[in-house]
Amino acid sequence: MKKFIYILRKILFIPVSLIFIALLLILRINNIITESNTLTFALIFTIVVYITLLIRPKKTEYAKNGEKWIKKYTFKETTEETKTNKKDSSTITYYTHHFIVSCVSADGSLNYNYEITKNGGYSGKDKDGKQYSKRIAAKLYTKDLSKLEN
Repeated sequence: MKKFIYILRKILFIPVSLIFIALLLILRINNIITESNTLTFALIFTIVVYITLLIRPKKTEYAKNGEKWIKKYTFKETTEETKTNKKDSSTITYYTHHFIVSCVSADGSLNYNYEITKNGGYSGKDKDGKQYSKRIAAKLYTKDLSKLEN
């Protein structure tokens, strides 16, 4: 049943689109809908298809059998990118934390791995030589997994 609902959510926009196109053709042939109403109908169609695409299951959230992934987050590394302002010789370093997400299905038969990046803050030196820092520790993300999932 989970797999059926997963597949239905995955391809729901196709039958919804076909139904709307058929409905538009029927109404146009019978002269029930005029050209001015076609724009309104197209707007409603766009909104409905957009909503069906929003409820579409994401590859990172659901396995192909329709079950939610059991996720494990592992810290990989922190990268730095330094930028220098040529006019006043101030520098700023941006930090990015990289995490590997290992996903396993409930029965252990399916595996999926992907990498996510999160903001690690910044530090730098202004034009007067004064240091400043707004770094975010990687442990903050691993302690509160909701920050990694969003």
